[in-house]
Amino acid sequence: MRGYHYFRVAPVIKEGKAKLTPTSSELQLLEMLIKQRLDLAVISQATLNYYFKIHPDWKSQLHYSKTPHEQYYRALLSPKE
Repeated sequence: MRGYHYFRVAPVIKEGKAKLTPTSSELQLLEMLIKQRLDLAVISQATLNYYFKIHPDWKSQLHYSKTPHEQYYRALLSPKE
């Protein structure tokens, strides 16, 4: 996605082994995959699950890795009061 930086992907692009196609949304990435305009995309599992509910037929048209590309730690913060 436009504005995102994927540390593991950047070196592959720099070496010319892959081409970056900036998009404005994860939905656009999925649509491009379905139309075979991309070979692969990086997308969050939560977003993928959401779009699979809206477009259940996509699940049979796409393969996704069981191993996440990256993992992030997130914390919930709130005021002490």
